[in-house]
Amino acid sequence: MNEQDWSLDDQDVEARLRQIDEQVAAAQERAAAAQELASQVETLRQEVTSDGREVTVEVDSAGRILSIKFTDSALRLTARELSEVVMETVNAARNKAGKIVLDMAREAFGAESDSWEQMRRAFGPVDDAKPKSASSGSSGDGFFTT
Repeated sequence: MNEQDWSLDDQDVEARLRQIDEQVAAAQERAAAAQELASQVETLRQEVTSDGREVTVEVDSAGRILSIKFTDSALRLTARELSEVVMETVNAARNKAGKIVLDMAREAFGAESDSWEQMRRAFGPVDDAKPKSASSGSSGDGFFTT
């Protein structure tokens, strides 16, 4: 049987140890960046007000609604208009929070990393995100009949 020589000279050993040290340091940096990002994401809050200033929505980093505030101008809207304005404003707040989370993740991990790509899928944009004023109006409120 052919015996292989697995011996390493001192330079090879030192080079491999340096490589391992570099890999450990890089992993520790990524772990620290992930921990810092988690702390920032946990405290993130985002508020968006509709163009007509009828509704203000606050969400957390995951897009969960923390508050919805209405101004007196919301009283002038039909139920359908108000519903549309609320949903558009909620989506805009979620998108804004998601964009901030993605920007923080890109900075922490780099845009080419798997971690950033996973976060991009999780925090990507919601459709119909621009809040509008319902001043253009639509006929009927869609919820009540007269």
